[in-house]
Amino acid sequence: MKTKEYFTYRLATPGDFRRCIIVPKDYDNFPFDTKNGGSYHIAQARICGLTYPDYLRFIKWAFPDDVVIEGKGSMYPTAYWKFNESLKKWIEVLNGKLTLALTYKENQEKYEEKLNE
Repeated sequence: MKTKEYFTYRLATPGDFRRCIIVPKDYDNFPFDTKNGGSYHIAQARICGLTYPDYLRFIKWAFPDDVVIEGKGSMYPTAYWKFNESLKKWIEVLNGKLTLALTYKENQEKYEEKLNE
């Protein structure tokens, strides 16, 4: 299965490679309906099967030297990543998980038929 690129990164502050955020590669064709008041940051948590606060705790725990959480106490605190291999690998994980989930959804009926044989 070929992994599609749903996520990428961008610099939150121009020229500052210590403040990257993970964003959709193509906002118009992103497979989550976040256009009506949602947040693309929440999509990352949902792909991992976590609440947004738990997702932030997890990435901070997993990448303590690479992630800074800012905006505690606000509606959507944000994870800022250093631009490095950890960021690239985490984006690969998110893209892989979302590709797998969407592939399963597209083929769910076939999978269920095989399980019931």
